[in-house]
Amino acid sequence: MTVSGLRPRLRAGLRILRSRALSSRVLRSRAPRMRTVLRSLVVLVCCLVIVLPWAVLTAQTDSTFGPHEAHYAVTADAAIDVDLGPLGTVVIPADGLLPLGLGVHVRVGEIPVESGVGGSTIDALGGDLTAYLALFTDPGAHVRTVAIALGQDMALRATVGVLVLVALILGGRALAGAAGRTGLVSARRPRLRAGAATAGLAMLGGALLVPFEPPRTIESDPVFIGTPLAGAQVTGRLGGVVDEAAQAAADVIRENDEFYSSVRGNLAAAWPQRPTGARLGAGPLRGLENPAPTDLATIVWTSDIHCQTGMSRVVGDVVAWTDADLHIDGGDITMTGTDAENVCVDSLAQALPGDVPTVFVKGNHDSQDTVQRAQEVGWTVLDGEPVEVAGLTLAGAGDPRRTVFPSGDVLETGEDIPAFTDRVTQMACAADEDLLVIHDPRHAEPAISQGCADYGLHGHWHRRVEPERLGDGVRSVGSTTGGALADALTPGPLKMPAEMSVLRYDRTTRQLVDVQYITVGMDASVQFSPWVAAPQPAPIVQVDPEESEDESEAGSTTEADGST
Repeated sequence: MTVSGLRPRLRAGLRILRSRALSSRVLRSRAPRMRTVLRSLVVLVCCLVIVLPWAVLTAQTDSTFGPHEAHYAVTADAAIDVDLGPLGTVVIPADGLLPLGLGVHVRVGEIPVESGVGGSTIDALGGDLTAYLALFTDPGAHVRTVAIALGQDMALRATVGVLVLVALILGGRALAGAAGRTGLVSARRPRLRAGAATAGLAMLGGALLVPFEPPRTIESDPVFIGTPLAGAQVTGRLGGVVDEAAQAAADVIRENDEFYSSVRGNLAAAWPQRPTGARLGAGPLRGLENPAPTDLATIVWTSDIHCQTGMSRVVGDVVAWTDADLHIDGGDITMTGTDAENVCVDSLAQALPGDVPTVFVKGNHDSQDTVQRAQEVGWTVLDGEPVEVAGLTLAGAGDPRRTVFPSGDVLETGEDIPAFTDRVTQMACAADEDLLVIHDPRHAEPAISQGCADYGLHGHWHRRVEPERLGDGVRSVGSTTGGALADALTPGPLKMPAEMSVLRYDRTTRQLVDVQYITVGMDASVQFSPWVAAPQPAPIVQVDPEESEDESEAGSTTEADGST
C-alpha cells in the first residue's frame, strides 16, 4: 500500500482517538458534578433526619375548641390533654389517634366577642351552644382540621431547620477553606473537621431541643365507657360536674351516632329500590325507554344544613352513589357564621368524595368567615362572577345579610336587599349561565321572570317547591338538608324531615331534565320521590299562534298570485 493510501486511514484513526479522548474528558468532568449532587442530597437528607424530631415535637397551632379560642401543641406523652383552666383538665389516651406515641396539649382560652355583628348576649350564647354541639357530634372533623394545621407547622419548621443547618455547614466549610488558603493548615482536613464538628453540634443541639416525655398515666373515668371519650380522665372541679352530667352527655352522643348510623343503613337498603325514571337510558341512574341525553350532568343539591353535622356522611353517600358530576350547596351551612362553626363546613367537606367539585353560595345565616372557610377547603364560592364547573356555567352571589337569632339581620357588606336584587338581575342578564344559584328565591325573581336566567336554584324557605315556571324562566327550591326547625338548635337527631335533591341537566340542549327528592324522616327512614320533570323556560322569540297562521295564509296567497 502506498503512502498516499495510508493517509486517509491515519486521519480517520486520529479522528477516532480525538473523539474518544474528548468523551473521556467529558465523562471525567461530569463525574465530579454527579458526586457533588449526590453529596448534596445526602447532606440534605441527614439535615432533615436531624431536625425532624424537633420539628414534630415543637409543632403548634391556634384554632378553636367549640366556641373557644384554643392553642394546640404536640407533645410526646401519648395523651390528648385539654386544659380548661380553673375547671381542671380532660385527658384522653392518644393511642389509635396519633402515631409514634405523640400527644397534644390543648390550652382552651376565652370565647371571642364577635365584632361588627351586633346582637345580644343571648345571641352569642345560642351560637356558642351550636358550636359545642357541632364539636361533640362530629369531633372527627375538628380533629382532622387541627391535624392538618399541625402538619403544616411541622413542615414549615422542618424546612427552616434544614436551611439553618445547611447554612451552618456551608459557613463552617467556608471558614475552614479560608484558613487553609492562608497556609496555616491543610485545606482539606479542616473542611472535613469543620463539617463533622458542625454536624455533631447540630445533632447535639437538636437532641437537647426535643422535649422528650414519658407516656402519661391516665386513670380513666368509668362513666365514659362506650362513648367517644372512653378512657378519658377528668380532673379538678370539672370532675364533680362530670359525675353528674357525663351520663347525659354520653346518652346524647350515643343517640346521635345511633340515629345517623340508622339513616345511612336505611339509605343503603332503599337505594336499589329507588325510582329510576323513564327518561334516561344508560348511566348510573338507568331508565327503560328513551335514550339518554348525549351529555347529561348529575347534580346533588343541598341547602340549609345549619350545622347538622350528622347529615354530612349521608350527603357524602348520595354524592358518591349517584356518581354525581357536581355538588351544590345553597347556603346556610352554619347557624350564625361564627369562626367556631367552621367545623360545620369541615364536616361536610371531609365527608364528600374528593373527586367531585362543590359549589357554595353564602346564605343569610352564614358570614364572610364561612365564605373564607369554604374557599380554604377547596369549594368554588359564587360571589358575583360566572364560573365554569363540571361543564356548566353557574352564576350566583352571597346573601348580603347575616342573621343572628333572635336579634335579626346585619348587613355585613353594607348592601341592602333592593340593591342586591338589582345586582343579581344585572349579573344574570349579562351572563350566559346554565344555572342561577341564589339562597333566597325572592332575590332572584326579577332575573328569572324576565328570562335573564332560564333556571334558578334556591333554598332558604325550608320547604320544597318543585320546578315551576316563573315568568319566562323556571325556579326550583329545595328544603332544609339539616332538618332545621325554626327556633330550634339543629345538631342531634332530626327535628323535622331533612331533604336533598338530585338534578339531571342536559349540557347539550342546556335544559334541566328532571329532579328527584331524597327525604330523611325523624324516625331515620329514607324515601325517594318519583322523578319530577322540569318545565322548560319560555323560548327566546315567542310567536302568537294566530299571527303565525295569518302569515302562513298570506304566504300561500302570494305564491298563488305569483307576486313578490
